Amino acid sequence: MPLLRRALMGVVVLSVLSVLALAVVVGDHRFQGPVVLPLTWEHGLHLGDVLVVLAWVVCAGLVGRLVVVPAADR
Repeated sequence: MPLLRRALMGVVVLSVLSVLALAVVVGDHRFQGPVVLPLTWEHGLHLGDVLVVLAWVVCAGLVGRLVVVPAADR
């Protein structure tokens, strides 16, 4: 599969993943945990947000690896 096609599929996967992660971070849910970094008087970075960002970084790295490294070299 050509690099351009793999790159386009990777962009689509990362775009969907980013939208879902943003929805979790911005939204209000019962698993958000305590505030670990206050940003304003009413808003802050919750423990659950940190875990979502870490999961996004891991997934982005894996998608990047799939796009860059051909299947024959894995």
